[in-house]
Amino acid sequence: MALDAGQLHALWALASTRFTSLKKTQAAVGNLAHTAGQ
Repeated sequence: MALDAGQLHALWALASTRFTSLKKTQAAVGNLAHTAGQ
């Protein structure tokens, strides 16, 4: 299965969006845990 440039770009955009939101979620959870620990 060959990907053309448009498909590759769309896939990359989706993956990077997912990664960014995952990182934000982890940071938020970390802040909550840190706040609760005090």
